[in-house]
Amino acid sequence: MAPRIKSGVRGGMDFADSLPSTMSDIEKEEKSSEFAGLERVRDAIADTMHTTACTLAGKLRSEEPADPGASEAVDWGLQTSRWLDRWSDELRQWDVRQSEARLQASITAHPGRALLMAGAVGILLANLLRRR
Repeated sequence: MAPRIKSGVRGGMDFADSLPSTMSDIEKEEKSSEFAGLERVRDAIADTMHTTACTLAGKLRSEEPADPGASEAVDWGLQTSRWLDRWSDELRQWDVRQSEARLQASITAHPGRALLMAGAVGILLANLLRRR
């Protein structure tokens, strides 16, 4: 039996074990790399939302309001930070592949509506770009 090549990058995993074993594994890897950029953007936005929520809550909790009216503003700010944090968690859980599948199914089921929406988006973009 031939000796196996160790890969230092994969933390001691055998190189042969890291190779896809079937054609479906190759297709899965290609599909996952197809959305890797979008998933990185999604995670970066979620991280920014979470950081903003933590910073906002920390600043609001560290300062004591001088007047009673400011207390209500602090409560609104804390509520906003909770919403941001919850939305960041939901954004992290968003499945890009499932959304693509739903979008494709909707376009297939309603091609006329899809064309109308694409036309409307095109008109809006043309108007925005023309004004600049």
